Amino acid sequence: DSTWQSATLPMNLAKGEVRWYRAKFDASQLPNNNSLSAPLSLRFAGQRVKATVWLNGQLIGRWLSGDGWIDNGFWGRAIRDMWMNTNPDYFPISTTGLNPAGTANVLAVAFEDVSDGGGSAGQVGEVSLAYSPEIRADINGQSMLVNQPRGKTLLNVDFLE
Repeated sequence: DSTWQSATLPMNLAKGEVRWYRAKFDASQLPNNNSLSAPLSLRFAGQRVKATVWLNGQLIGRWLSGDGWIDNGFWGRAIRDMWMNTNPDYFPISTTGLNPAGTANVLAVAFEDVSDGGGSAGQVGEVSLAYSPEIRADINGQSMLVNQPRGKTLLNVDFLE
């Protein structure tokens, strides 16, 4: 930890640059797992950047910002019973991958510039931990859980580089 320095967002990358960031958080900072009907999500914002994401040493997937010639979204290893938000800038995290309260969870992200030759280099605008609460609604006489489209920010991710 002594070799890592505090980092702030937004952050600009140089052309072709890959920059590593790491953050720690405790599950006690999050709502009780039993009260969540949907998994947590990492919320990313940026341009011309790709993120490769690890949680507690486990590769959990990749996120790509939207920028015209590329489509935003994520590529992750599917978890059979995992609910996911349809917004491609919300990267789902299964709560089963979190360490218990009182033990640090380590989030590591490699941000990579994916700009084309003539454009501006990549920029990371936001990384936060969020969840999208569900509400119960009656639809055609049937009671259903419906996702609220905007996620609630639980905590902003403070990175070290």
